[in-house]
Amino acid sequence: MRISIGEDNVNFKPVEVNSLAEFINYATQYNYSTGVFRNDYRNKANFLEAQSIAIDVDNDDPNNNYTIEDAALHFINYKHIIMPSKSHRIEKNGRIADRFRVILFLEDKIEDAKDFTATWNELLKFYPAADLACKDASRFYYPSTDVHSITDEGKCWPVTKYVAPIVPSVVPESNSSLGQLSASTMQFLTYGAPAGKRNVRLFKAAKDMQEQGFGLEECKLRVSMMIQATANWGTDFLNETDIMTINNAYKETPKYQPREGEVTRKSVFNFQSIDTMVKEAGNVNWLVEDLLTVGGFSIMVGPPKTGKSTLVRQLIKSIAHGSEFLGRKVQKGGILYLTFEEQPSILKEQFNAIGITSRDPVIVHVGSVFDDRALPDLEEAIHEFTPQLVVLDTMFDISQLESIDNYKEVKDALAKIRNIARNTEAHILGVHHTNKTGKFMGSQAIFGAVDAMITFVQERERRYLFSTGKHGVHFQDQEILFNPTNQSYVLGDVRERKVDRL
Repeated sequence: MRISIGEDNVNFKPVEVNSLAEFINYATQYNYSTGVFRNDYRNKANFLEAQSIAIDVDNDDPNNNYTIEDAALHFINYKHIIMPSKSHRIEKNGRIADRFRVILFLEDKIEDAKDFTATWNELLKFYPAADLACKDASRFYYPSTDVHSITDEGKCWPVTKYVAPIVPSVVPESNSSLGQLSASTMQFLTYGAPAGKRNVRLFKAAKDMQEQGFGLEECKLRVSMMIQATANWGTDFLNETDIMTINNAYKETPKYQPREGEVTRKSVFNFQSIDTMVKEAGNVNWLVEDLLTVGGFSIMVGPPKTGKSTLVRQLIKSIAHGSEFLGRKVQKGGILYLTFEEQPSILKEQFNAIGITSRDPVIVHVGSVFDDRALPDLEEAIHEFTPQLVVLDTMFDISQLESIDNYKEVKDALAKIRNIARNTEAHILGVHHTNKTGKFMGSQAIFGAVDAMITFVQERERRYLFSTGKHGVHFQDQEILFNPTNQSYVLGDVRERKVDRL
């Protein structure tokens, strides 16, 4: 059989595995995937085959406590390898729990990604502790350091062929007295939700549908149709957990009456009362404390060749490691880094210098893009990889604009990027250049489109940061001091002279 191993998160080469000992040898030294991929480039579209299948158990839900010992008993009759993850019995998100991986071996070779997902869904029914993200045929895993259980004598797991679900083509006619669904519910029914947020989003949407007069079965049908239409869900069907969540939402008496005075005709707007908006709006959620918001859109500007991309890579490392960025707390998570001008060999050296390694959750695209599908493909990639941060270096290389000085063109192009950030809740950071006077190049629409602008300034041997935006506490001509050893910056003093950077 074959699996794939990688030195990074994307490029995975196939290797032949003839024994469980060989599998363990690879799985304890390399990033690995149970799949094999066309051109050795790991993504779902390139999936070629798999002869093994894996589940991760993280026990992130405080109501769950699946132990590694129980898993060994659960799979005792199956040929398997069970290995602890690197966070096994280590505090993570304030919780110490068993975290481990189960590898099973298949009766037949899978050569279709849909069959892989269908097989994995049956495995989920057998062992519901699994992380739903593992259903992806292109899923990869970081190395384990140990083996808990190994059995070479048991059964292999049967392959399940994908069968397209029968979904009614017509939604049941709704009662004319129904209220208007909220904008967040409509967004959920269009885009789904990323891993870690699905249960909360589903409950909220189901509750909204109940309060607006939608019946229980119609709610289930609409959610089922969303699942079939989007890849941004844990399974390809409405599973028992989803049904339980919807039933719980409908179990309690509605707190609010159907919205009155809402716009009920089809409209480009999602009007709602301020009372509704206040009830549905949460608190500001910071990716970087008091600087960059979750689901926000920001831009870092500065003269070419002065080090702003170095600062961006420092931000990437901080998000990947969960460490502070220039003295500010961050949310730890994955990153999509799209660099359109850099060379892979140079980028490799830069990553090595700053301490970004193949074990970090960073997915990279290198090279120019000349295609109108760039933004839709970007949104699809964000739904697939669910990063906390997306970097576009430089920003206008993905926008296909004829002129960055045309106000309307720039405004429309950046609105599309901003909407992707809002829809996916990934923060998108664009990198852009300033001119010789220190002003950003292009239309003033750039400043109006973003939530935060960070201006990077170099004056002789000194560098400064100035930021402004709609929220937070911003840098005011704060000097940053460069350490060439680790290619990183630390904060210096704030200078008294303030300079207009816009």
